[in-house]
Amino acid sequence: MTLQELSNLGTFIAAIATTGSVILALVTYRKSTQRDALKGVRTQIATYRIKYEQVDDLLSTPAHVGLGMSVARELELLVPDSDSALSIINFLEDKKNIDYLTQASYLGLENASKIQEAVEVSKEIQLLSTSGQEMYPITSKLISILSLYPSSVLETLNRTEYLTNLFQDEDAIASLKTRIDSDAIQPTVFREIALWVTLVADRLCGSIADPIAENALPIVEIISNLFESSTDRKLLKLSRAERRQQEKIFTRLRMNDIEEPHEIIFELLKFYKPYLDSEDWDTLVECKTLLGVVHQEFAELDT
Repeated sequence: MTLQELSNLGTFIAAIATTGSVILALVTYRKSTQRDALKGVRTQIATYRIKYEQVDDLLSTPAHVGLGMSVARELELLVPDSDSALSIINFLEDKKNIDYLTQASYLGLENASKIQEAVEVSKEIQLLSTSGQEMYPITSKLISILSLYPSSVLETLNRTEYLTNLFQDEDAIASLKTRIDSDAIQPTVFREIALWVTLVADRLCGSIADPIAENALPIVEIISNLFESSTDRKLLKLSRAERRQQEKIFTRLRMNDIEEPHEIIFELLKFYKPYLDSEDWDTLVECKTLLGVVHQEFAELDT
């Protein structure tokens, strides 16, 4: 072999080595990018679960106590003559004061720190539910619907109407009168009003928030555990399956006019059945059924 031939062979081998290095670098980069993407998805799903639990914790009785105290303070500032219990009750009963009662309710809600914190966390939940749509379109759709439940509770709790109506409800006023006498001092009256608001908020929120915590939260936890406990290989397989089946599932929802949130949730949950054990699957089916009851209660509150 001549020197020229040896030189050409060396150049050829070097070119192959360079090409191999480039390919190896691309493969390494692709795997690194995939790992980072999957790590990001796990983090987002775990954060979603944590914040979902956080909203549930925030919407407990202490939040309602804080709301009652906040509304009572605002109302106290607006009552022009608060020397006696009778004058305060007369202020509540006077229909001309509806704007003042609305203002007290609005400012009281704005200054109820736990409720407003829950509102902000709920917004974060909704934002988190939009991430990962490209890799996991079915999961993204599922958690976006689940995020509507705590936001609906907060929307109901954060309205001024039920508080304003409470202040001028004849039965509620009569109940307040029986709890205090005409000689009661001002602080006692407003403490009673704070308790009054607390009980109403507690019942309003508890009748909806508790069933959500019992039925929506387990779904979030099961799906979150699927992502948090799976290997990268399993998550990539899950991603391919979601992207492959999304059109079929979403088309079925449209063709069958499936619009109720709990029914949409169940159609989406069917996708995960092969990836879950029988106990988790049974839990999802039970939770879906009970969420239907919760959804009906939402509808009744809005009517």
